[in-house]
Amino acid sequence: MNQSDSCYNPTLGELLRQTRKERGWSQKQVEQRVPNNPHAPLSVPALSAFERGERVPSTPTTIALARALSIDVRRAIALRLADVLAGELPGEEEDPLIGEARLVIRDLRAMPSGIRQPARGATRSERSLRTFPQAFPDLVVVTGDKREVPPKTPGDIGAYSASPIDDRWGYALRLPPETEKVSDKEFVTAPHEELEERYGQKNILVIGSPASNHLARLLSRGCVFPFNLQPNHLEDLDRLMEELRESEDQQELAAIGADHQDELKRIMRWFYAYGIIDPVRQDVVGYALPPDKDYATLSLARNPFSPEGQFEHVCILAAGFHHPGTIMAVRYLSEPANFSDRPLGGVLEVSIDTNLKWERRMRSIEAAWETPEYTFEAVLDGIERLPRLNSALVNTAGVDWSACARLVAAVRGDVALAASRDTLRDGA
Repeated sequence: MNQSDSCYNPTLGELLRQTRKERGWSQKQVEQRVPNNPHAPLSVPALSAFERGERVPSTPTTIALARALSIDVRRAIALRLADVLAGELPGEEEDPLIGEARLVIRDLRAMPSGIRQPARGATRSERSLRTFPQAFPDLVVVTGDKREVPPKTPGDIGAYSASPIDDRWGYALRLPPETEKVSDKEFVTAPHEELEERYGQKNILVIGSPASNHLARLLSRGCVFPFNLQPNHLEDLDRLMEELRESEDQQELAAIGADHQDELKRIMRWFYAYGIIDPVRQDVVGYALPPDKDYATLSLARNPFSPEGQFEHVCILAAGFHHPGTIMAVRYLSEPANFSDRPLGGVLEVSIDTNLKWERRMRSIEAAWETPEYTFEAVLDGIERLPRLNSALVNTAGVDWSACARLVAAVRGDVALAASRDTLRDGA
């Protein structure tokens, strides 16, 4: 059976090798990611033997390798057991139970694995949405939160309460069980230095719009398909949030929030008004929303907590203007085939049957790509032209397009492509 078949369950060695190559890591890099353990030492020759199936790692080593490669630990241990049972027992007569166990293992290997396969067109070194989540180890999920009234932290001001089911399709993403989910409030209350230390070496999935997720607002400035936010509104909100961070108690927070209530409402309304910038179309999508439509961006973005110019760890923004767009963005992310011809994401048009009651309406939502099919080069060409686009609708000043261009080249794993577009570093 072809090992790329979605119904094929690999050996542990095959899984280790396949996952390592999807990450674009050498065996030495994997060794460096495994903590030193005198009871489970790891070397490059040992890892090579594990991958070739010449040796089966011990249980502690299996666990360490699974964590280093962001493989489901339980699955890795199950495959190790399968390899042990399926192995030869030299010098011993075959026990009938062992023979029966081998038949069970054979049947298990023919069952659907439930592990997502990269979409058509993806390369081994690529880290795009068609290789999600395998190519995004150390993933953290950030969602919007409830806004307390009166506010208890600065994170309770400057964003609307998020729906608790914005990530209703989160289980369909099949993320590793150790994946952490955190509140967007942390990205307002914590000092930037702490956020750099905590999240600079993480991949981050951000769920929710700039109006309901503080981090989504920051991501949009380095996003390939960003919300068309106005710099003056962002500056006004940043100034207010900085004032809130300096407040000393909850009474002071409540007073500042009350003083700026009208200003906050005005800024938040504008977050829904200007649409989403699509560099492929060279236009803005969704700037006028009828009642039966929503629009969403599903896009790669630079990690604002990583060192400047480094793109080993990135962010993914899954966000609609409203709840229907957000849940469909997450649902689309769960299927790699959606990104075969849109590896960096794009803009979704979401259709809503407003004649149905709310619970049925949410189940009947349909979505389709508004962004046409494209290549990496087409996106880079679009990014290069956008800053010079003469359009009253497209506000490009609030986006770091040079960082977006370098991000596109980096996630493709194409050094030559990155070098050919290096002039964008200076905003050319």
